Amino acid sequence: MKAKGRLFWVCLLVLSAVALGYFMYDMLPKEAAETKTNSRAMSLPLQEKPDYRRLVPRKARTADMVFIGKTVCSLRHSVALPVQGAITSLNVQAGQSVLKGDALAAYRPAPESRYQGLGAPDIKALELLLNGLNRQLTDLKNRVREPGERRNLPTSAVKQLDDTEKQLRILTDQVKLLVKRLDYEGSRDAPEPAETAITSPIDGHVLWVHPEIRPGVRWTAEDPIFVVGVMDPMLVRSHVYEEEALRLALEDRVTLQPESLNPKRLEARISRISWTPLSMDPVQPSYYEVEFTAANPNLMLREGMRVIIHLHKPLNPPSPGADEEETAKPPASS
Repeated sequence: MKAKGRLFWVCLLVLSAVALGYFMYDMLPKEAAETKTNSRAMSLPLQEKPDYRRLVPRKARTADMVFIGKTVCSLRHSVALPVQGAITSLNVQAGQSVLKGDALAAYRPAPESRYQGLGAPDIKALELLLNGLNRQLTDLKNRVREPGERRNLPTSAVKQLDDTEKQLRILTDQVKLLVKRLDYEGSRDAPEPAETAITSPIDGHVLWVHPEIRPGVRWTAEDPIFVVGVMDPMLVRSHVYEEEALRLALEDRVTLQPESLNPKRLEARISRISWTPLSMDPVQPSYYEVEFTAANPNLMLREGMRVIIHLHKPLNPPSPGADEEETAKPPASS
């Protein structure tokens, strides 16, 4: 009986241990799930989350700096008609090389844009006015005395003579202007050229031609027709973060990687660094415009191309004269 009692208690203990182990094993996944649920419940309420869009970005300081820029011509001019007229011929297309003075197009001035001169009554009035001024001019010349005759005159008479000479100079200028105006009115009926050429203001390339320009189109004097620019050298402009802009200096060498010309690489240098940020908003980060100059003899670069700019520069470049200061510094006393 005692042996049977011991076996009963041993079996009961083993079964209890197995049941307890199974129970604990079954409880472990539920506790992990509850832990995940509780961790999600600990997140901040929606109204208490910080606005990450208003945080100022901070870039890691590295020796390699990479910027994104766009190419622009180093010099460009817009060309428009001096007066309203009709286009008679188009001589160039976009991309064509031109020299200063080359004819880009020809036009015929509109009749209403030509100078409308004075009529016969107005010209007659100008002639009568000129005759009257000539008579006054002759009278003033007779009243002016030689310098030697003034010596014995009183002060009031000398002052009166000075005023007369001043009036004489003014009338002389008025007569000259009237004579030029009458000469111009007399020659304005000369035949005008039927066509006038629009010429290039600089040596360069035609960057843009207005899409509506063709022979027969009537054009105003304000709207540009052509854009002529210099493509060698070419400029690249980029917006650089303030911390990196402070590390740049004029004439620093960079490598340009045009995205559309990959894997082509070009060399360039920093030619301008702006000291004024693009935005003065205190919440937004400050970016400065930096300009790079690159040779473009084969005209691979065109306006508006996206370029990746690589620059390698030490984080803490030694200041000029730092070694000299260290040398000149006396040794510390022991």
